[in-house]
Amino acid sequence: MFASIADLVLIFVQHQLGENQSLKKADEWCRLLTITPVVLWWSWRDANDEIPDTEPPLPPNTVAPDFSCNRHSLYQAILFLCTGVQILASRTISMAQAHTGQSFLAHYCLECLQLRIPLTINHQASMHTADMIKKFGPVYAWWLFAFEQFNGMLERVHHNGHDGGQIKLTLLRNWVQAQDHGSMMMQIAVYQSEAAKDNVRLPLHNAKLINVRAYSSPQGVFYPILLQYCCSLWPDLHLVGDLSCDNGNPFYVNKVARALTYICKDGIHYGCTMNWRMHTDSFAFISQGRTCVPVQITALFMVGVLDVVPHVCAVVRRLVSDDDIPAMPWDL
Repeated sequence: MFASIADLVLIFVQHQLGENQSLKKADEWCRLLTITPVVLWWSWRDANDEIPDTEPPLPPNTVAPDFSCNRHSLYQAILFLCTGVQILASRTISMAQAHTGQSFLAHYCLECLQLRIPLTINHQASMHTADMIKKFGPVYAWWLFAFEQFNGMLERVHHNGHDGGQIKLTLLRNWVQAQDHGSMMMQIAVYQSEAAKDNVRLPLHNAKLINVRAYSSPQGVFYPILLQYCCSLWPDLHLVGDLSCDNGNPFYVNKVARALTYICKDGIHYGCTMNWRMHTDSFAFISQGRTCVPVQITALFMVGVLDVVPHVCAVVRRLVSDDDIPAMPWDL
C-alpha cells in the first residue's frame, strides 16, 4: 500500500510530555488529549475493568480538597473536554461541528460545577469558540500558540539599556547580527527547499541509489509495488519492468529509487520500520476522505525516472483489527 506524504499525520507523544506543563505546544496538548481517556481508564480501572464511582484515598498529611474527586464523575467530565477539543481543533470544520464541539465544552463546564470545581475566565471564554470560528475560520488558523515561536525569538534578544533605551534600534541591531551569522539565509534556504518539495524536508546527506529488489525482506517485495505506483504517478512515461519485453521506458531496479531514513513534513518527523533507529516514529494516520486510517510506515523512498522531478513516497502497512471492536475502552 502506497501513501502520499501529504496524507500522513504522525501520532507522536513525547515520553516527557507530563513533566513540564508550562512548555507545551498546541499540537502536544491535542496529542495528549487524544490518549488521555485511555490512559486514565488504564490508571483508574478496578478489578472489573471499570472506573469506580468513589474518590481515591488521600495520601497521609494531605489536606482534603474543597471539590469532589469522584473518579467516575471526573472521567465523564474529561471525556467531554477531550471530545470538544478534538472537534474544535480540527483544521477543517463546519458550523454544525463547531456547535457540537461547543456543546461538549458546555457539558464539561457543567460537570465541573457539579463537582464543585471552581471555573476560571478561560472556561467563560471557551463558550464563545463557535462565534470566533464563524468570524475567523478554523481555530488552527488563529490560535495563540502560533505566535509563541516569535515570542521566544523576542525573548532571546539582549536589551540591556543600550542605544538610549530605544527598543526598535535594539531589535534592528539583533536582526542585523543574526543576518551576519548566516541564520537568516539558512532559514530562507530551508523555507525555499520545503516549499519546492511540498513542505517535505529530506535528510541532509544525499541518499544513495539502492537495489529495490534486494532492499526488502523478503527480497523483491518493494519492486512491483514501486513500479505500479510510478506507473500511476507518471502514466505518460510508459514504464515497464526491467525484465519485460514490452515497449516502454525500463524501470531499472538499481537506478530509480533512493531509500530515506526519515523525512520532515511541516516540521514533523517521520521514520520507517526499515530503519531501526526511526521505527518508533513509524505510526501514522492516512486521511481518506473524512476518515483516518491507521498505518505503519514500512519504507520511505525518493523515486526519479528520466528527467522528471524526484518524488517522495512511503510504503505503508495498514493496521487492521477484527470486528469485535469495543464501544469504549472499558469494554476491552
